[in-house]
Amino acid sequence: MKKYILISVVLLTHSLSYGGEEAAEREYVWHDCIMIARKNNPELLSAREKIDQYRADEGTIRSSMLPQVSTDVSRSQSGGSSVKKSDNFAYGITGKQLLFDGMKTYYDTKQAGKKVDYFLYEYRVTESNVRLNLRSAFIQLLKSQESLSIKNEIAGRRNQNLELVKLRHIAGREHIGSLLMARADLARAEFELSQAKRNITLFQRLLSREMGLKEFMPLRVSGDFKINEPLFPKPDFSRLIKTNPLLAQMIQLRESAGYNLKSAISGNSPRVYGSLAMGRTGNQWPPSEKEWSMGLEMTFSLFEGGRQYYGLSKAESELRQIEQDARSVRDKVLFTLEEKWTRYKNGMEYVDVQSQYLKAAEERSKIASAQYSVGLISFDNWVIIEDALVNAMNNYLEARTQSLTGEAEWIQAKGETLEYDR
Repeated sequence: MKKYILISVVLLTHSLSYGGEEAAEREYVWHDCIMIARKNNPELLSAREKIDQYRADEGTIRSSMLPQVSTDVSRSQSGGSSVKKSDNFAYGITGKQLLFDGMKTYYDTKQAGKKVDYFLYEYRVTESNVRLNLRSAFIQLLKSQESLSIKNEIAGRRNQNLELVKLRHIAGREHIGSLLMARADLARAEFELSQAKRNITLFQRLLSREMGLKEFMPLRVSGDFKINEPLFPKPDFSRLIKTNPLLAQMIQLRESAGYNLKSAISGNSPRVYGSLAMGRTGNQWPPSEKEWSMGLEMTFSLFEGGRQYYGLSKAESELRQIEQDARSVRDKVLFTLEEKWTRYKNGMEYVDVQSQYLKAAEERSKIASAQYSVGLISFDNWVIIEDALVNAMNNYLEARTQSLTGEAEWIQAKGETLEYDR
């Protein structure tokens, strides 16, 4: 009875352990990864905060165009050796309004608005890069899972081959060198199988990082190697570039520099303020005597040691620099679009080529295995065919992986974000 109880406990423990392992490994589809990354990816969260910061800067600059109102309350005492000590109470409210500054504040506000737009497009660039990194991590984990299955199949084939060579060696129809080579092939297959298992953990961690998960957890991805982006004839890159966020970002930066130049020119204008103050004063609280004042104030800088001149010169140079930077970015984006589309097109066609190689290798392997088992071909010829099959299996997986990666890079080159997959 004790023996049966012990066996039952062992089996139950094994069952619970296995079930817990399965429960801990959560499965994600591509859409799940997008939703999680949108909420948790630290690069996206940081980019959003940067937008909020520059919106606050814009509001700070705009506030100088609105009335500046302040209030004050005071109590003071005065006296002397021959003067009786007296108290003075006062309170009031003061308003000051900028009336004219040559539109400098207006241009500063427009410049700040363009900076906000710049970082809005920077967020899109960041999101586009995040999508590429997330998709690449997803593809690598998908590849690793598929690779584990392939490596397991290869190890099984190598083991069967070794057993066949052993039988022929025992029968005296194969020499020791062939047996050692078969064992080496099996050892390599087993190493690659172990390597594939380690790669799964590595890319699980990579995908977890790209999704923004705070703690690592074992996970699986569910999907296939199907291409979703339609591959039309060669697109019009000059049309695609108009919606590219990287180029749009440079346009906002150029317009911001233009407003900065106008602001620098307006800096030579006088600044005119209107003011109004009302309050009460008296020698007891609350004070009863009313007082008020209103007026205009104008300030104009006569000499600042050339500060305005150099500021204007710098603003002009910055605008010229950004114009050239925008031109450079446009050329780079056009080249990147051409490059990624070409790689994508090549990758798609290469998958079909490798598929045909795999079919041919599988058929050759079936024929060669049958021939070797009855001694119609030598070990050396048979092993070459077996190696060709192994290479074809790996190459086909690599080709499909590269086609998916090429699709992701093409989508990123167009400037598409996580919204693309909705």
